[in-house]
Amino acid sequence: MNISSKIFTIVIGVVAILVLISLLVYFLMFSKNAQYKKAIAQADNNYSGQNYSGAKTSYEEALIIKPEELYPLQKLEEIDNLLKQKEKQQKYSDAIQTADNFFNQKDYEKAREFYLLAINFNPDDIYPVDQIKKMEDFRANLNNLETKATITSKKDYHFHIVIGSFENGENARAMLKKWKAEGQDPFIIPREEINMEAVAYDSYPDIHTAHNHLKKIREDINRDAWVLYYMGK
Repeated sequence: MNISSKIFTIVIGVVAILVLISLLVYFLMFSKNAQYKKAIAQADNNYSGQNYSGAKTSYEEALIIKPEELYPLQKLEEIDNLLKQKEKQQKYSDAIQTADNFFNQKDYEKAREFYLLAINFNPDDIYPVDQIKKMEDFRANLNNLETKATITSKKDYHFHIVIGSFENGENARAMLKKWKAEGQDPFIIPREEINMEAVAYDSYPDIHTAHNHLKKIREDINRDAWVLYYMGK
């Protein structure tokens, strides 16, 4: 075999290797895309069917295949928020059911306790507020419950209007500092059950007084302000 033949043979071999590598890369990329699309399709299907556990698993699989993709990451964040909201709604429903049971048994003190707990989970639902008002009316009309203790200062108030709730304590303290600088007297309420810190703008002796002030605070301070029942200050 002469030199030209050897060179030709080498060139053919190199070209064959490059073609083989290209085909392999193409196959791997095609396979990767196919696996990703399959995982996303399964995840989206579960998500649409509100099977959030299954959807979460499939979105996580898609991220392993293509960690640079934003879509599965965004959907996982949505699912986490939905699951948190679902858990919160379940706690609210459980509290309302327990409160209603005590209410029907005329155990108004226990019913009040769970209606107040429900308000913490869903401050915008007027139902527990109305139920508490009914019980307070029963107390006034029938006079068969203990007289409320006289409240002498705001430190004894248990109904607070919250203008911010944070996982990061630094953010809570920053809001506290801001409103103190403007002459207000806010304070922080630890919400250990959900690992949050709430910034309370003001305190009130009963739930109705708090709700009477809530509208103005939502207009002037924070449209997402809400009423929290808390025994300490």
